[in-house]
Amino acid sequence: SSYLEVEYPFVDPITRPFVRDLLLQSYVTARAADLAPALTRELEGIGADARLFIVPSTQMLTGPCWQELEERAHSGATVFVSYFTGERPGPNTPFHPGLWHPDLNTFFGVRHRLRYGLVAPIEEDEIVWHFERPFGGLEASEELRFRARGSEDGRSFLPLEPVAAEVVATDSAGRPALLRRRVGSGSIVLSVYPLEYMAVLGAAVNPDDTIRLYQALAREAGAVAPVRVERPDVHVDRLVRDDGKVFAFFVSYSPDRLEIEPELDEGATLHDLQSGARLERIALSPRGVTVVEMST
Repeated sequence: SSYLEVEYPFVDPITRPFVRDLLLQSYVTARAADLAPALTRELEGIGADARLFIVPSTQMLTGPCWQELEERAHSGATVFVSYFTGERPGPNTPFHPGLWHPDLNTFFGVRHRLRYGLVAPIEEDEIVWHFERPFGGLEASEELRFRARGSEDGRSFLPLEPVAAEVVATDSAGRPALLRRRVGSGSIVLSVYPLEYMAVLGAAVNPDDTIRLYQALAREAGAVAPVRVERPDVHVDRLVRDDGKVFAFFVSYSPDRLEIEPELDEGATLHDLQSGARLERIALSPRGVTVVEMST
């Protein structure tokens, strides 16, 4: 979001650090989901080399950026947007609630049911999503749970009716919670709840079920990492050396000893650094790191 780095005269400066916190929360979640996130600057244009674009609950993007995101979806990418009403900077500060989008209904394939100047408050303390159809490895009838947090304005959702979008998951009241609109060879996915905003306000919130959602989005987009684990307390990444050798790093945040079985792309194998023996499982000491060689 360019609202992080540009002092637009119509935005209160106190908002900018909050945008930073939301982007950081989304980045941490993506790393915990074993994705390979990169930040793209709105002012430089949206890159065309990603299969998954995550727009966390920052509320504000410019009109041209929304157009670029729809173009990326039309070309085959998955674009995920987390709705956010915004948060009033102060009691006497002008505030424009709602997602800053020039044509929200058409972009998401919905008809919003907001009332002008009012928000739809989240009344429950825990938000429960029920999946109505399979989505990125999450089966129909599976649930995701999120703790509700936020200010009077921020702790709110987007009431709507699907028009061109399909309902992927509903909340405990049976309302659409996660929707997907097919666009060209890609799709635009909308969460009507401000997931990253609610998470960033909590203490020791990571990991939460946003990680499972990000993993499902990556599977839908075909953007999963070549080596990954389901456990959110184990982080996996790769290092490619100048000579072409690839090493996989497994980092545990668990206080317990672990033995995990990583998921690999077809044809990939892991090998012990010393003996070269093939490894099916990885042993990790408490909060330890294990490095192995990866062959593809």
